[in-house]
Amino acid sequence: CSRVSVAVEERLVYFWSIGTCLVILLSWLVMEYLNSWRHLIAFLALPSLIVIISLK
Repeated sequence: CSRVSVAVEERLVYFWSIGTCLVILLSWLVMEYLNSWRHLIAFLALPSLIVIISLK
């Protein structure tokens, strides 16, 4: 059981690290080219909206 929890924990660390880097990259691109924090929020909300819609 502890091996499984360690493996899951390691994957979550990578998940959060990669997600943080992607948010920073997306923020830079949106603010550089669109110069709108509203567009940034909309782009960042898309994955959550897709999951919510797919679960219904």
